[in-house]
Amino acid sequence: MNEKYYSDGVTKYSDPFHKNLCMNCGHEYWTAMISDGCTRCGSKNIFHTFDDEELEKAKLQYLTYKKGSKRTEVE
Repeated sequence: MNEKYYSDGVTKYSDPFHKNLCMNCGHEYWTAMISDGCTRCGSKNIFHTFDDEELEKAKLQYLTYKKGSKRTEVE
């Protein structure tokens, strides 16, 4: 079978993409492989999924955590 690849020569068009959310800075991005760290801040605290619903739950968790930590910093 003749597989088609992205320009990196490694990633196939048929490979699934991980949906990632950095739980440190909130950056959301896709990767073909589980990434080593956030592409924005470098944090290793990354939520990985293929599922949109799970990603939305993680976003709410992140926003709730950040809102709570900001409140604590002000107090």
